[in-house]
Amino acid sequence: MALHRARWKGWFANGLLLLASIVLFAAVAEGAARIAFPDWRWYWSQGFLYFDHATGTYAGRKNYRGRLTNVFGEYNVAIHLDGEGFRNPEGAGKATDSLVFFGDSFGFGLGVAYEDIYSSIAARSLGRDFVNYSLPGTDLSDYLLVARAHQDRARGRVVVVAVTIENDMLSYPPPAAIGTHRSMSVRNFAFKIALGDSALLSVIGSVLRRSPAVVALVHRLGFTPSVPSDVGGLEKVESSVAMLAAFQDQIKARRLIIVIVPPRPEFGLQEEYRLFAQKLQEQKFEVVDPGIQPGDFFPKDGHWTPEAHKRVGQLILRKLKSR
Repeated sequence: MALHRARWKGWFANGLLLLASIVLFAAVAEGAARIAFPDWRWYWSQGFLYFDHATGTYAGRKNYRGRLTNVFGEYNVAIHLDGEGFRNPEGAGKATDSLVFFGDSFGFGLGVAYEDIYSSIAARSLGRDFVNYSLPGTDLSDYLLVARAHQDRARGRVVVVAVTIENDMLSYPPPAAIGTHRSMSVRNFAFKIALGDSALLSVIGSVLRRSPAVVALVHRLGFTPSVPSDVGGLEKVESSVAMLAAFQDQIKARRLIIVIVPPRPEFGLQEEYRLFAQKLQEQKFEVVDPGIQPGDFFPKDGHWTPEAHKRVGQLILRKLKSR
């Protein structure tokens, strides 16, 4: 009995020593990360993005002032949100001929300055007012909810919607089922808190998201806003087109233009990309498809560069001038 008790005490002491060592190592690593990466709080959009239970979708913090950068130093841009929580100057979109934009991180201009976003470029070239309702982490069900909340600003106007194949090509429920809540799971709360409070986890997460395999894994664990479905590509394409048709019915735009944001080659999805463009054409949607060119993405981050935004803005401008 005494020998058993002594052995148990030894295991307990060793366990405590191991736990203390892990805690000490984590504390040292966290401190080192905060010193080595002083901008770590600007690596993710959690600082300004939250889930709004009133609208059932993501929203930006009203009048937010901050920055977005990445661990590799590929960009460092100011983020200013207006009184509605969108990346617009105050009073944007009030003119009767305003252009209206919807989208996710691409439409938001994650990684580029406000004046370099494709929406800014297209509207500025036309000399037109515009309003941008894009936010990171959103998908087509979010666009429908945001459109409902702002349909008076879009009705009868030219509306441009960006659809990112990597993130927005999902198996959605019927549009009628999108009542007061987005169709996909909300970002894991623990994940959000960890990235917001830990420099070490923020840096590690920034590095790991370069891997398609890691991105797919965290999607399936519910750690990101949208969860890709395991169903076939055709079903995802058809349900996505149905969501856009419902969006079109909702906003009653004078003209609706769909910008297809192609997937990076390493993520595959080329068949879905091809089918989606084909289905949009069959449904008589106006489409802007920029394809992919060298230099379109920040090499280590994956978001679109200012040069790519400029090209997309010029393609939208050409489409707008076509009739």
